[in-house]
Amino acid sequence: MAGLQTCGSVWSCIACYFKVRTKRAAEINAVVGAHLAAGGGVLHCVITMPHRAGEALADLWSILSDCWEHVTSGGGWKKLKADHAIEGYIRATEATHSWGSGWHPHCHVLLFVDRPMSPLENEEQFYALRAAIRNRWCKRMKEKYGRIVSEEFGIRVDPVKPDDADGSGEYLTKVGYELAMGDNKIGREEGHRTPFAIAHDAAETGDKADVELFREWVVASHRKRSITWSQGLRERYGLGPERSDEELAAEDAGGEAVAEIDRDLWREIANRRDGRRSKLLTAFESDDGRNGIDAAVRFLTDLGLAVVVDEAGPIPVIGLDQPTQQPQQE
Repeated sequence: MAGLQTCGSVWSCIACYFKVRTKRAAEINAVVGAHLAAGGGVLHCVITMPHRAGEALADLWSILSDCWEHVTSGGGWKKLKADHAIEGYIRATEATHSWGSGWHPHCHVLLFVDRPMSPLENEEQFYALRAAIRNRWCKRMKEKYGRIVSEEFGIRVDPVKPDDADGSGEYLTKVGYELAMGDNKIGREEGHRTPFAIAHDAAETGDKADVELFREWVVASHRKRSITWSQGLRERYGLGPERSDEELAAEDAGGEAVAEIDRDLWREIANRRDGRRSKLLTAFESDDGRNGIDAAVRFLTDLGLAVVVDEAGPIPVIGLDQPTQQPQQE
């Protein structure tokens, strides 16, 4: 759809989320692919922190951000980059929630190094780099916040490989979308829910606890950056200045205009929670007669809406069928 106002929030709006994050994922995949093709290596790091039920998401998010800033700042970071030939990184922040352990914020980080690195090639350097990242992360967590990061689950590092390659690691396409869109799942895994799964449940059941959880998520994530690039990495691969989420969400999606929907009809469609907006798109995409217009009209009629198609202009306009006679004045 085009011509609609967008909010640009990837944290609380599922429509803007998909518009923005699919474009972010395409950028990430392009850069990772170019770096691998040039003979470099990419490591996918999942970095977590200790947490417990009842802790505020805003507080946990602040700790997570501070510890990552510590890892990537100062003389220690410069030495780590030099020792392991780190050329840059891309970081994404996500969070899930479970009633047993509360909010679980964590980072997905792609580290760009100068050569392929894995347990099977450059094994010694791979484990040395993993240990160096782990040590800086764990030290900050313990010394400043008194939190002990799990040796088993605290940090995971996997090499990224081209989509047509064999061997251990994660495929390029998968990791790009994992980094940019890993938090969009409605599914539940071992009691953990993403924010959009919480929103889905709140809308389905009206459960007050879920409503309050999603409100906490919206407030804590406000004005946070979802994806961060290290300085110079985008320019190195010709991406240019990064556009804001709002700019990407408002960008015309392209495609062929097949019909317009007038304002009054759109209000009847949009002011409902029964999924009719997505179902209307599905009707258009069926292309069952006149670019899907006939299917869309049948769908709207089945909803009990009397609609008419005005084909006088270059693009058909679908609107509510208004009475042609004006009421008489007494």
